[in-house]
Amino acid sequence: MELEEIRQAIDAIDSEIIGLLSKRGNLVSKAGSLKSDEPAVRDPERVQQIINKVKAVAVRTGLDPAIAEQIYRTVTDCFINNELQEFRGENAASLDVDKIKVYFKDDLSLKPNVPGAQMWAVGLAKTMMTYFELEPNTILPKHSHEAEQITMVMEGELTFVLQEKEITLKSGDVIAIPSNALHSAFTGNKPCKAVDAWSPVRKGFL
Repeated sequence: MELEEIRQAIDAIDSEIIGLLSKRGNLVSKAGSLKSDEPAVRDPERVQQIINKVKAVAVRTGLDPAIAEQIYRTVTDCFINNELQEFRGENAASLDVDKIKVYFKDDLSLKPNVPGAQMWAVGLAKTMMTYFELEPNTILPKHSHEAEQITMVMEGELTFVLQEKEITLKSGDVIAIPSNALHSAFTGNKPCKAVDAWSPVRKGFL
């Protein structure tokens, strides 16, 4: 095939994809309106089952399963606001969904960060929040970042090391770390759950 023929074939495939995405969006909205009696707009177990099927199809067709999962999650995230609007009925209809984003913890998958740690993140243009789950005896190595960081421990304990000084936070304790301040952190013999607020956004976390 000549280059132009290949480009035309790709354009045709892209057109089909857009058409299918449009149909999917309409079906997602209808599904959202039919889920009003369910506890959440997405069932994590069903989501995982679908991802497993997507990966299986990817293997059969020669596509990297990780890429297939990423595409699936991106597509579903694109339609979540429409589905939420239908799911929540009149309350969601009053929201400016172009500016307001709604996230439910069960809809967000924890991502590996460092050994012993998992996190998910949500953000806007100028600020963001991360949620961490840390296993016992997890070490977050010494580092610094441009973003200012405010951390609240939700469960367990988390020890920060700043200028060789150790500060242990317990549930409800908060630490505010300025931009570019060198620090590290670690857990003891208990797991820990913590929430971080960041400004500006750390795009690598999203």
